[in-house]
Amino acid sequence: MAKKSKRKGAGLIALLAVLVVLCGLYFVVSRLDLDGESSGNIPAATTATVFAADAKTFSAISYLCDGETLSFTLENGSWRWAGNPALALDAEAFTAMISALESVTSTVKIDSPDTEKLAEFGLDAPRQQVTFTDKMGTHTLLIGGYNSFNHSYYAARNNTDTVYMIDGTVAGAFGMPITDLVTYDTLPLIVESEISAMTVTRGENRLIYTFRGAESEDGFWHAAQGEGAPKAISVEAGEQLSSMVSYLEFTDCVSLDRESDAAKYGLNTPAEMTIDYRTLVQTTDAAGNTVSTEMDRTLTLLLGEVDPESGCYYATLPESGLIYLLTSAVSPDLMEPTADLPYAQN
Repeated sequence: MAKKSKRKGAGLIALLAVLVVLCGLYFVVSRLDLDGESSGNIPAATTATVFAADAKTFSAISYLCDGETLSFTLENGSWRWAGNPALALDAEAFTAMISALESVTSTVKIDSPDTEKLAEFGLDAPRQQVTFTDKMGTHTLLIGGYNSFNHSYYAARNNTDTVYMIDGTVAGAFGMPITDLVTYDTLPLIVESEISAMTVTRGENRLIYTFRGAESEDGFWHAAQGEGAPKAISVEAGEQLSSMVSYLEFTDCVSLDRESDAAKYGLNTPAEMTIDYRTLVQTTDAAGNTVSTEMDRTLTLLLGEVDPESGCYYATLPESGLIYLLTSAVSPDLMEPTADLPYAQN
């Protein structure tokens, strides 16, 4: 029996030895870059604070996107892009960016790597460079190679010679193109039965549509061109107008700079389209009750040229700095004041 116990003890010691070796290998491999982007010294495990920014005092942020630097400043409570300060930007996106920088920590710290090692870590030409300003000054975080084993990035502050390994929070919060940060215009939902008139004016020419609904015996929609008397249009044309009213929306944004691109899209001399309609507006009375009131509204759109590929108008709102494609339901055959309209046959 004694000999059997010794064999068991020897087996346990061997298993413990293997476990120690495996733990050591894990410690080494977890700090090597297995995807081939970078590698480096085996650092001592530690917990370090890379950044502890003051979220309430951020005043500027910039980062790389497709090789170019996007720069933003906080002005009167709103973030503005240096490339076009007039653009309205998504505040929630900047809240996420600031949150990612507010507390950046690392469990792996590599002190004073030489220049060659910086290249191995991907920090000689970083994939991302984030710069921000708070009450403590201006700071820059460089993000280099990715370690696929422990899902971390090599990172460094540009004013220190220390390399850290950080999770993907910061890398994920930055790098969005400006098109993902813009607040785009939306058009109101207009119910066909609530429209009263739709007018298109191009230069001195004018086209007026009126919706007469069930009250009309010769067609729901009537059209008047110039000084002419209103006449019913065909059922098919009326259905197309009804579809346009029900599904009126902007699709693709083709320009973030209307001032510069107006002529390119025919919006330097646009046609003006107005839609007069009624809608329910909810308000709260003195007792705190929600009250619905029907009110008259007018939507004004500016129409440019027609995109030859999609057949859609280039369009914008009078106060907007953006240019869009308007839903394809808006047919030029029905929207031009001098068009040969499909009037109903008597």
